[in-house]
Amino acid sequence: MNNAERKFLYKITHAREFTLFLIVLACSVVVSVIEPAFLSRINLETTAKAFATSGVIAVAMTVVLVSGGIDLSVGSVYGLSSVVVGSLFTGLGMNVWLAAVVAVMAGMAVGLFNGFLISKVGLNPLISTLASSIMARGLSLYITEGKTINLRLLPGDFRFIGSGSVFGVPFSVLFFAVVVILGIFSFKHLTVMRNVFYIGSNPKAAQFTGIRVGRIKVGVYVVSALLAAIGGIISVARFKAALPTGGTGMEMTAIAAAVIGGASLNGGEGTVFGTMLGCILLSLIDDALVLLGISAYLQEFISGAILLISVIVDQYNKRQARGGNLL
Repeated sequence: MNNAERKFLYKITHAREFTLFLIVLACSVVVSVIEPAFLSRINLETTAKAFATSGVIAVAMTVVLVSGGIDLSVGSVYGLSSVVVGSLFTGLGMNVWLAAVVAVMAGMAVGLFNGFLISKVGLNPLISTLASSIMARGLSLYITEGKTINLRLLPGDFRFIGSGSVFGVPFSVLFFAVVVILGIFSFKHLTVMRNVFYIGSNPKAAQFTGIRVGRIKVGVYVVSALLAAIGGIISVARFKAALPTGGTGMEMTAIAAAVIGGASLNGGEGTVFGTMLGCILLSLIDDALVLLGISAYLQEFISGAILLISVIVDQYNKRQARGGNLL
């Protein structure tokens, strides 16, 4: 990618983020006027907790998409980590914090497995992560025999990470904010993230320049699984239960938020700030549907429609700027 292309993508990305910010702002104003309950403290806190957990996974998905890959296993890793915590705590009486560490390691093992299949074996990311997703979900169902693990006896210090707050701000939201800040910093200043962009743009050229493409790809999937596992642990602390089906469909939400925020399915493009706005928009739509009495079952349909429109508009803008056309 030459300097002219980088400048072009920079302008397109920031224009898209600004437009997305205006859309989020406009939707918030419209919903709050139609339904004043939207601005209630309870509703805002509930909505923030919802998008904070999915947002952490969406940030991880952004890194994967930028590298030119995709990770369909994040939802299953989310569920597996919660099941590992629950089963070790209730079944073996293990300290819950130690159980959480084991759960994170289990999640990272799935990420390492994905990275190995993709970078060393040479499998397609879609197929390899789909297979690992099915395996992780099956393992969760086997451990729990398909039953929910009741965790009402969790210690208070552990429950804090899911339902506690600091100066009135939910801890999960603060954690998401930290992930976003670290993500933005990494994208702008760390050499390894610049290498991830190079790999996503042109993996062969990146390899010729001496970038260790294989190692970086493995690291990308390990980080993705790490954040998904942490999300599952936070969910356990929040709901005091571990569901073997937890996280189902979360990978689609993460992909939608990242793409709406500007990430490309072809790799080499994406920003953490854009993904954050995408998460907020999707959560806002979900919340608005509930408050306005519209069937919540429309959420996925509308989210999919927004995703499709954002991709079409993005492609249209790029081709127009380059003097082409959409068809």
